[in-house]
Amino acid sequence: LTVSHHEGHVRAVYDSRLHTVSESIRTLRRERLVSVEGMQETPGEETVVDLELTSKGERVAAMS
Repeated sequence: LTVSHHEGHVRAVYDSRLHTVSESIRTLRRERLVSVEGMQETPGEETVVDLELTSKGERVAAMS
């Protein structure tokens, strides 16, 4: 798992076989802590997910 971030945006790159990472991202979405901006998946290889940090569905980057 490789994570990079800037100003409320997070990019996670991980092995597609790591189902615990996928489940963790789904949980964060369900709790409205992140929103998914985009996803690129190569089955059996790697998954790239672009996320935006949120707080109760509101963009963190826009909050003061």
